[in-house]
Amino acid sequence: MSFNYKKFGVVSLLAASLFASSCSKDYLETRPSSSISTGDITSTTQGLYTLLNGLHYHFVRPGASGGTRAYDWGQKSVDMGLDIMGEDIVLSASPYDWFTYHYQYVSTEAANYWMPAHIWLFYYRIINNANQILAAVDNASGPSNEKQDLKGQALTYRAYAYFRLVNCFSEHILAPGGPTSLGVPIYTQPTEGNTIFQGRGTVQDVYNRIFADLDEAELLLYTSGIGTTPVNKSHISLDVYNGIYARVALTAGQYEKAAMKAMNAKDGHPLMNAAQLLQGFNSSLNDEWMWASQLTAEQSNARGLLCFMSWMDEEAPGYANVGAIRAITETLYNLIDPNDIRKSHWNDADFLKQKKFGVVVKTGFDYNDLLMRSSEMYLIEAEAAARMGDNARAANVLQELMVVRNPSYDVNASVTAHNDSLRAKRLLGLTNSDNWTILEEIKLQRKIELWGEGFGYEDVRRYQKGLNRPRNYGKDHSPGRATVITLLPNAKQFLFRIPQSEIDANSNVQQNP
Repeated sequence: MSFNYKKFGVVSLLAASLFASSCSKDYLETRPSSSISTGDITSTTQGLYTLLNGLHYHFVRPGASGGTRAYDWGQKSVDMGLDIMGEDIVLSASPYDWFTYHYQYVSTEAANYWMPAHIWLFYYRIINNANQILAAVDNASGPSNEKQDLKGQALTYRAYAYFRLVNCFSEHILAPGGPTSLGVPIYTQPTEGNTIFQGRGTVQDVYNRIFADLDEAELLLYTSGIGTTPVNKSHISLDVYNGIYARVALTAGQYEKAAMKAMNAKDGHPLMNAAQLLQGFNSSLNDEWMWASQLTAEQSNARGLLCFMSWMDEEAPGYANVGAIRAITETLYNLIDPNDIRKSHWNDADFLKQKKFGVVVKTGFDYNDLLMRSSEMYLIEAEAAARMGDNARAANVLQELMVVRNPSYDVNASVTAHNDSLRAKRLLGLTNSDNWTILEEIKLQRKIELWGEGFGYEDVRRYQKGLNRPRNYGKDHSPGRATVITLLPNAKQFLFRIPQSEIDANSNVQQNP
């Protein structure tokens, strides 16, 4: 797999916007961007919206990072791989499970593996596609509010991509020396044949770029009026923008911003009731869902095995059906209150297999990909408040979320009940803590609420506590299967190596250790 920036221009956006077909994929992979006229596409705002739709579809497209393998199906394939590198998902032994490489941390060992290339290519394509829109939008004809919306969405996409890249290929910004350690190359213009390859700079440089893009995007999305009433949930609305900003700010330790943005993001997105929580997490019509794919049943089924539900729903005709099972650890499952409706997301009679995610019809893959929901925003606001020392606000926000999941839940009683729980302390790596605080309670509920949604690896790194996979009960991680059970905070095994093709092409890039 060879990485060349100049291949990822306007043509990749256009091909993606036409939906997946063998001819459009071949066109994407074999034609350089300079070989077609882009005048009609970039000269109007409507043409640029066609390119933006290609960016939306990039998130759910099989082969989005240029591969044809079973692991390459857009954003959720990255999410699944990283989630499996966390503490709470147990993989069965299956010869069909590509994600075993992530589970065993083989994914970060070598520069010529597909795992780092998959992540690198996927997000740099987003960046270059966003740069194509940003370079053309000011000179395009069309209403000014459409230009503002296009620019705001493109800036947010670029910020999001840099955020995901720096969290995989660099030391964490909260680590000792993290801000001054090596970041990832920054590009703010479309890459062409004469583009000068950039070095890595610092992690702080990347976060400066991310926050600059997000700060500029906010006013654009707000004043356009379009972002406040999005066409569909595939687009980056003002709420989704706030949600992305909240994620970034929480990760960077900017807790006041994280709390404010999360509070703004969740407004207007009521939490699922108990019945909705058991409906399979498959429909973007759910009010709690903020950001999601909105493919038709025909479009979603056309992806075949190359989709999230193929690996999650064992009753659908995919990889899970032939043994690539995802389960929750028994340690975490046992910490879920029996009155909590979320306990029904797993089958306690059979390897604690997941039942949270499922297709609409078990003969195919009709479903929408979940990218963000408001429950995450409750958890971000609560955690940020706790980290600022505002335990009362943290408790109130968590209570507001939890009472919908468990009508008998009382945040103070739960903190007290967990205070002497060695299992709970072990689960969250609190071996040096004598007290179960509201912050630990929030972490626990985050693990339960967002299980399988893509946060395992990034939360482990953000908490700066190292990897602590439970192995003390019959259905936890097996050292023989998982191979990696514990890692020290900021261990080098967390860092993906820069793809070898990038090292070969760009002499300004230094490799990770």
